Amino acid sequence: MTMTANLTIDHLHVYASDPRATADSYVRLFGASQRGEKETVNGLRVVLDLSGVTLFVEQAPGDQMGVDHIGMATGNLDASLARIEAEGGRILVPARDMAPGLRIAFVEAPDGQRVEILQRGG
Repeated sequence: MTMTANLTIDHLHVYASDPRATADSYVRLFGASQRGEKETVNGLRVVLDLSGVTLFVEQAPGDQMGVDHIGMATGNLDASLARIEAEGGRILVPARDMAPGLRIAFVEAPDGQRVEILQRGG
């Protein structure tokens, strides 16, 4: 396979009208465990572990509910983006530094879904 084969699921990011209640449902119904909470520009974000996958349950901006994006990690963001573009993928948000040791970009998947590609570390 090519460079994109090195991508792994990092997280799922969903919007909810009541993040605590939604997170509690994931705990009760699906066996998730809560890893923490933080405030974001949208409001509360509850961080869960759902079968080994990080799930962000965040206050919805307006009436936008459901999955916002899938986050995929790579060891080489620039190479992964180049490969995605070479295969006809569309870059929605170019690579940028979000925090020390964290670079992200957003690409468009089929049917317009957003996929975050992120690289942690130096």
